[in-house]
Parts: sequence; C-alpha cells; structure tokens
Amino acid sequence: THEFLFGAIAELIDNARDAHATELDIFTAQNADLRGGYMLCLRDNGCGMDPQETKDIITFGRSAKRSDESSAIGMYGNGLKSGSMRIGNDLILFTKKEDTMSALFLSRTFHEAESLDEVIVPLPCFRADTRQPLYDLAEDPTAAERHQTEMAVIYKYSPFKTEKEFFAQFDKLNSGSSGTLLMIYNLKLLDNGQPELDVTTDPTDVLLASPDFDDETDLGVYSDHDQPPERRSLRHYVSIMYIDPRMKVYIQNKKVQTRMLLSCLYKPLQYNYASRTFRNRAEAEASRSKEETKQADMRVREFESRLRDLEQRLGEAPVDTADRIALRKARDALASSKREAQMKKVMAQKKQKALKEPKTLTFYFGVNLEQRNMYGMFVYNCSRLIKMYERTGPQLDSGQTCRGVVGIVNVPYILLMPTHSKQDFADAKEYRALLRAMSDHLMQYWDDIGIEKRPGGVDAFWAEFGYLKAKWSEPPSQEPKYAKKRAISLQTHVQCNRCLKWRILPFQSNQVGKSVPDNWECKDNPDNAHKRCSEPEQILAVPVRVLKRKIKTKEQRQQELEDMIKRRQAELEKLTGGQAVRGRQPAKRDEEDDSEEEEEEESEEEEEEEPPAKRRASQQQQQQKKKPAPPPPARKVATPQAVAAAKQQQHQKQIQQQQQQRRSIAAPPPQKKPPPSPPKKQQQTTQGKKPAAAESSSDDEDEEEEEESSDEEEEEEVKKKAEPAKPAAPARSAPMAKRSSGALPPLPAAAAAKQPQQPPQPPPAPSVRVTRTPATISTGQSGQAGSATQQNKQAEAAASADGINSTASSAQSAVKSLTAELQSVNQQLSTVSDKLRDVLKYFCPPNFSRADTDFAQMPVSELEAFPTEPFFRIYEEGISQLIRERVEEKEKELMALRSALARLLIAAGYLEAGADTHSQLVDRTLIKFLAEKNL
Repeated sequence: THEFLFGAIAELIDNARDAHATELDIFTAQNADLRGGYMLCLRDNGCGMDPQETKDIITFGRSAKRSDESSAIGMYGNGLKSGSMRIGNDLILFTKKEDTMSALFLSRTFHEAESLDEVIVPLPCFRADTRQPLYDLAEDPTAAERHQTEMAVIYKYSPFKTEKEFFAQFDKLNSGSSGTLLMIYNLKLLDNGQPELDVTTDPTDVLLASPDFDDETDLGVYSDHDQPPERRSLRHYVSIMYIDPRMKVYIQNKKVQTRMLLSCLYKPLQYNYASRTFRNRAEAEASRSKEETKQADMRVREFESRLRDLEQRLGEAPVDTADRIALRKARDALASSKREAQMKKVMAQKKQKALKEPKTLTFYFGVNLEQRNMYGMFVYNCSRLIKMYERTGPQLDSGQTCRGVVGIVNVPYILLMPTHSKQDFADAKEYRALLRAMSDHLMQYWDDIGIEKRPGGVDAFWAEFGYLKAKWSEPPSQEPKYAKKRAISLQTHVQCNRCLKWRILPFQSNQVGKSVPDNWECKDNPDNAHKRCSEPEQILAVPVRVLKRKIKTKEQRQQELEDMIKRRQAELEKLTGGQAVRGRQPAKRDEEDDSEEEEEEESEEEEEEEPPAKRRASQQQQQQKKKPAPPPPARKVATPQAVAAAKQQQHQKQIQQQQQQRRSIAAPPPQKKPPPSPPKKQQQTTQGKKPAAAESSSDDEDEEEEEESSDEEEEEEVKKKAEPAKPAAPARSAPMAKRSSGALPPLPAAAAAKQPQQPPQPPPAPSVRVTRTPATISTGQSGQAGSATQQNKQAEAAASADGINSTASSAQSAVKSLTAELQSVNQQLSTVSDKLRDVLKYFCPPNFSRADTDFAQMPVSELEAFPTEPFFRIYEEGISQLIRERVEEKEKELMALRSALARLLIAAGYLEAGADTHSQLVDRTLIKFLAEKNL
C-alpha cells in the first residue's frame, strides 16, 4: 500500500511516537547472509507491549488507539504490517513492558519455504527477570510444546540461530522497564540487484537508491527544478515529519535536527479560516456516534430485561448468598450500561451540534529564503505530514507570483481523514476544497507582504537575499553579506536535547553559517531569560491577518463553472463561424478599426474638458482632414405643416426681410472658400424642393460664383428666422454622431468660419444652402420680379430650415441610441474575447505549439483567426491518451492480481499447475472456492 518508501518507514516512526517514546534510533546492522546485506532496525524507549497487546497487532484493522479523545496517529491497525512488508520480506520484533518480554516473528520466507496456506506468527513470551517462558499449563496443556516449536522456527528462519543471540536483542533495548526493537531483513531490491535504501553513500543517512520516482506521489511539477531533499533523504524527511516534534530521532547514530517549519520562513503570517465545507468526515462520525447510541440503548434494555427476570425468580431480597451476588452483578451491569448509554448520547449530541458549526483552520504562510525553488503547501493531519510541496493557485503557473512561498496547515482528524498509507486524503473532493481555500489565502498573503510593490519588483527582492542568477533553481550566493542578510531575516528555533522545549536564539553574527550542536541544551542559550529547562517554552509570535478576498461557496463555484462553459461554447461558435453579435456589429474587426475607435473615444473624453469655442475649432480641423465622400443624391419632400408655417412667417415679415437683404447686399462680401458638399439629410431636404436646380448647378457655375456673397447673407437670414422658431441642436451632436455611426457629416465651411467670431452660447443652428436656378438670380436692383423671386427663396429656405431642425432633433435621438448600442456591443465583444482567452489558457494541451501564458495578451485579430478545431482536437487526443494509459495500467494490475490469485489457487489445490492465469478459468475457480468457504 506504500508507493513512497519513506512513507512506509514513517508508519513505524508513528508507532514509536504513539508509544510516547522520547528517543528513536534508526540504524542498520550488516549481515552478508541476508538479502540486501543488512537489516533495518528501529529502537524506541516507548511504553512497550505486553503479550496480549503484542498479539493484537497481528490482526489487520485492530487498534487500541481509536477513541474520540485520542491524539494518536495510528488509528487503522495496519501500519506495522504494511510498512514493514513494503521494506522487506521478514520482520522480528522484541518488546518489553514491566515484567514481561515478547518476541513476534512475521516471515514471508518461513511461509514460502513451508508452503503454508495460512498465516502463522510465532509469539514466544518470557518473564523479564528470569527469562523463563511465560505460559499457563493449566489453561493450555500444549503451551510448552507450542513454545518450543515457535523458538525452533525463529532459530531456523531468523538471523539469530542460538538462544544467546536471541536474548541479546532484548539487551539492546534501552535501560528501563519498557521499549521496542523492530528488525526488518531480506530487503526489497531494485532491478539492478541493489537494495532500495542506500546506506553507503552517506554513512549518517538513509537515502533512496533511485532518484527517479515513477509513482503517483512523484512531484511532477519539479520537472525543471531539483527534487526536494525530503524526497531523497530520510534525515530531511524526518526533520519535518511532525509539525510539533517532541521526540529525539537518531539516524545511523547521528541526531536529526528536527525543524519547526514555521520558524524557517521569512515574514510568516497567520490566517484563520472558518468554513462549512468539510462535512463528509464530520457526517460519518456523527452517523457512527448515532449508531453507537442506538446499540447502547439496546444493551440497556437487554440488561433491564435480565434484571426483571432475575428479580421475578429470586425476589427483591433473596436469602441465598450466590443469588444475592448474581442480583447485585445484574444491577451493577444495568447501571454501567446506563452510564455508557448516557455518555454515548451526550457524545452524539456534541457531534451533531459540531456538524452545524463552521470548522476553523489556521493557515500559515512564509517565504523560503534558503531554497526559493522549494515551495508549496505542507498539509499535516493530527500533526503528521501527509502532503508536502503541494502547489496551488498561481504557483501552478509559470509566472513569479507566489513563487517561493510555503504554506502550512494542520487539519484535524475529524475534518479530513488520511488514506491508510498516510500519503494522501481519502476524500479527494474536500481536499481540493482545502487547496482552493489555501490558494485564496495565498494570494492574500502575497498582497500583504507586497513583494511585487517594491522598487524593482520580485527580481530585486530575491537579489537582496543573494539570488543573483536568473535560473530559479540556482542556490543563493554564500557571500558573507547575503548569508548575514538571510540569517537576520529568519529566527533560529532550537529544541533542547534534555527537556525537548523549543527556544528562540538571539541573532549572533559569529554563528552565521554554523549549525547548532546536536547536544544543545537550555543552559547553552545566550538569552539569560531562558537558560533553564524549567522556564516555559517560547512560542513564535506570528501576526494574524484577515482574508479580504471574497471566497465563494462550493455551490457558487459549481454554478459559475456551468454558466461559464455554456457561455463560452456559444461565444466560440459565434467567433469561429464569423457571425455578427446581435445582428449589427460583425465579430471580425481589424486592428485599424480598433485603433480608430480608441482614438475617437479619447477625443470624446478630451472634448468634454475643452471649452465650447475651442472644441468647435478642433472639430472643424478634424473634419477638414477627414472629409467624408459626398453622398449620392436623394429626394426628400418637406412636410406640409413646415411649408404652411414658413409661408405664414413670410407674409408677416416680408417688408422687413427686403430691407435687411438690401443692406446686406450693399456690404462688401467676405472672401471665403467654396463651401463643402452639403450634408446628406440637408441635401435631401433641399433637393426635394428644387430638383431642377440640383441638375443645372454645374451649367451655371459662373453665375453662382457672382452671387456667392448674397447667398451667404441669405443663409444668415434663414438661420436668424429658424432660431426663434425651434432651439438648435447642441454643437457636439454632429461630431458625436459621426463618431458613433458615421451618418452625420461635419458643419459647412460658411457656418464654421463664422463660429469663432460668435459668443460661445447659444450654439449656432445648422446652416442651410439653397440652390437657385438662373431665373432667380438677383441683379442687385429693387423690382417686382426680384421681390417675388426673393420671397420664393425665403419661403423655401424657411421650410427647409424647419425640416432640418426636425430632422436634426430626430437624428440626435438616433445618435444617442446608436452610441449606447455601440458601447454595449463593444463591451460584449471585449467580454467574449476575454472569456475566449481564458478558455484557450485553461484548456491548452501540454504539447500545443503555444504556451498557455501567450493567450492572455493575444489581440482580437489573432483570436478571430485562431485554429480552434486543431486546438480542441489536440486536447481531446490528450484526454483520450490519458484514458488509454489508465486503462492499460488497470489492465496490468488486473493481470497481476489474477496471476497472484492463480498461484494461491494452485497452492491450495483448486487449480492445476500450468493453467492459463489470464483466462476466465481463474475467475470461475475463485468463485467456486469462495462458495465452498461460504465467503
């Protein structure tokens, strides 16, 4: 069950810790006669085991550590068997408790040599003072014979061939009344014939012989970095195995410098996290407690029934002594069962109440200055390390955000239950929820310490502590100034070798780069306030911070994920198909349109800040630079109401208009450039009144030039008449309409030239150009014909002005509507583009031609032309390949299991030797075997 070999050794270390041992020795004993050439030994000074407790450890799943108040790690009852059998084929255990000694021999070699079809475990027991066999012939007449048989098996198949060698192992236990010595031999070997554990490269350590891990616990994220030392060195792994070490561990006779991991981090911060997410384990415990309460109530009713029956037969006060004793025992049993039922009921109520309350966890974060490429989350369960260097959130990306940060959390057993190997958690869903919560707090920690906000950013921060090279896995510089800088930034936390209390040492420049001696004690502390073991332990003061980021619930995350997938699928279909958004704005746009739109938005913002006069001048300059092409001629007839109103005003002010016109003709005409092409809507109104004039304008060009000055004066008269009739549109409506939809042209040059000379308010109304035929040309003399012609022109101009004002008002409303709709369309297009980038980033296959980080800055033009079909085809092929590999792996496991079953069935005589182990015959034979055994 243990893929990680150090995880198997950790199971044996856990047993010593649960036995309240203060010292544990891990060493090897050379023996060339054994496979591997040595034995792996573990010796502790714990409480030891008596014969009955030693017998109980043989059964899988039986454990005396299971209780609600227990802080023990080993609660499954299989650590000794599974851990030792992962390391080697045979083990022998020597344990002593009070006045008894026991030896337990579990050997595969013995079973294979004797062809045994059942598990036989010799367990001889002795008196500690006389070393005589410990058994009771009165209870078991065959006990003496069985003891001799057990010793004979041990002498034959163990490394100890004589009685002297056998009892010498009890002498290796530390002086005292208790302790345990475990020896594992005939070790597992690699394909090259060498043992999996390397004890020769470093005489003071136990290393993994093969650095290439191919199991599921391998940290694949370290493909571009060195493997963590905890994955290769047992000394490093044991040093951080417990979040609060309270046991001295020696490996190959050299003490392990246990570390308080939090004290090894720069700028540690604490975050308290309360959540109702972790419910599965709590619900299981509540259900189990409820079932135990029911069983306790049933036992109470059973004892009540027995007592009533006994009282009816004997009476309440029996005379016979034996009857009185039986009655008293029945009453005591009933009282005891009631007390137990009441305790179970209270415990069930507590667990049910705790199920409704939020569970609180404490997250710690800090920066690893010693090895910046070793970072991630350390997840402990009941103070025991389960996961190390587990990266989450931004640490999974290739950026520098949160790199080098280490997170620590100790999860209680009631919230998350580890697997039997204690290298993972049984509930993967809740474990992922834990990592998500740690990811949110990790980002908050990164914001709180503000590394990116410093001058020079992240690179300057690491350079400050000696990381001068760009390669992330390079170690820091060992120059004195950098080593001192790192030493000042970290706290030195040391455990006393005598009282096992932790002390914080003050900084000493002469101790930079030096390690603390193995036998360091409180009396060696330079801090006078903590030089005695009687002083209370020093605890790290870690500042507490609060999560400011919003954490979403599991249901919210699930709903958002489903909605996001639906939206992105629809948006991808639109983008890949080239369809328009809302049927108006096409999805495909080039970079030129984007830049032009940005310029127009910037100019629009600038116009809001400029004064009206300056804004109109800048608008005229921009319109002259980008003059729109003249629209095709169109016909538009003025409304009857506008014509009637114009004629009425003409008759009332006819004489006044003629006098004003004579005065304007007598004035010298200003020198002006030819006016630009008339606006589309204005031209349509004018041409609707005078189509013949529009057709003959090219033939009478010379005559129009002679009358240019009078035309301009007439236009001014029309504007003066139009102003009191209807308010003019705002000055910036026409330019805004042009930026929004391109439908309205700039102001005419004649009106634009007069605008700077006029006061800023009120803004001028749109100018009108009236086209004339040769019959209406004025000669400059007053006459009846000239007056009639002038009246017709004034009436036409007034009608056109009124129609233009009405058209401008409706155009202004249309412009506002189009502008709002355009902004909405642009916003939707931006949202679609951002979501498409997210889709491409998070679904990017590992072997795709582009990195997933390239999609974040991809412009819209590339997104439109992106090959989505090959992208998702590669993604689907990768998923299919992964599934095929998993299927092949499971098929191999099934074949191996079937082969093992076939060997067992052959040994049991249910299957003939040489049978096809991969056929259905094995399955049918196994079913037959189970049916015969009633299994």
